[in-house]
Amino acid sequence: YYDVFYGGKATEPYMAAIGWDWYFFDAFGLLGISTQIGSWKANGKSRVCYSESNESEVIACDATNIATSSSGNDSTTLNIMPVGLGLVYRLDILKRLFNFPFVPYGKGSLQYFFWSNYGGSKISKINGEEGRGATAGYQLTAGLAMALGWIEPNAAAKGRATNDIYDSYLYAEWSQTYADHFGKKKRFNMSAQQINFGLAIELF
Repeated sequence: YYDVFYGGKATEPYMAAIGWDWYFFDAFGLLGISTQIGSWKANGKSRVCYSESNESEVIACDATNIATSSSGNDSTTLNIMPVGLGLVYRLDILKRLFNFPFVPYGKGSLQYFFWSNYGGSKISKINGEEGRGATAGYQLTAGLAMALGWIEPNAAAKGRATNDIYDSYLYAEWSQTYADHFGKKKRFNMSAQQINFGLAIELF
């Protein structure tokens, strides 16, 4: 259905997200609680399905005819908002001892995906049921962060002294999400692999 309505992976939009980590253990690396919330939206067109026996007769779309449907005039929008809560571990001992700029890390979190589908400006409805819901699951992440303080140490020192910014990082991470509401049927399956890039700021 996604490929038909929204064009498949070739036209997949990017997801924006913001997260916050709080560390409670720092004896060997950093261990803490990780939170995240994101926003993702795909836009497409409604579909029009025709009878096999009469190509001018419009019929209801279902799994048997959606693949051969035509694009309609109305817009359709799929909104997804993932929320996550879990644990994060950062192996930053080499950075603290030797100012080594690369910090590998890993995360494990529970995920909850809120989703909604709109036809035009109204929530979609099928057989009286509204096109909205939520799916639970979990996510595993491995990443690598590069501290930026060693590139401009004077600016980094000023940030520590005046803005309570301990350091800033560029990061890249890979995530595997398993989200099918733990095997329950008739749930929107959000399972996927992701590659994320971003900027992280470490505060005192």
